[in-house]
Amino acid sequence: MDFAHCYDFPLPTGFHPDCVGPWLKPSLDFYGWNFGQGTAICRQALMDFKALLKRLAGDPANLFTMIDTQGVLAPADWANELHPYSAGFRNLASKFVDALRAAFPGRI
Repeated sequence: MDFAHCYDFPLPTGFHPDCVGPWLKPSLDFYGWNFGQGTAICRQALMDFKALLKRLAGDPANLFTMIDTQGVLAPADWANELHPYSAGFRNLASKFVDALRAAFPGRI
């Protein structure tokens, strides 16, 4: 059985770890989109991605579980454009634990 998540809705702020990035904001800036537009674009793309994953998970033959992680993080939970702070990671991890417990009752 495979498990995947649908990400949460990032904020294209341009903030990034010192070692890499930024990821989202430069492309949005290139096209002249402002923060609000960029946020909406990222949100829609990830909602479309979630819909695809839900279709895959909806066919039992795929042995695939989609873990819904959209809407888990608050704006203050984001450390940068793609990663949450530790508390946010814990909130996301709890979604994985719940899904694994449902798939493997009594084993997790």
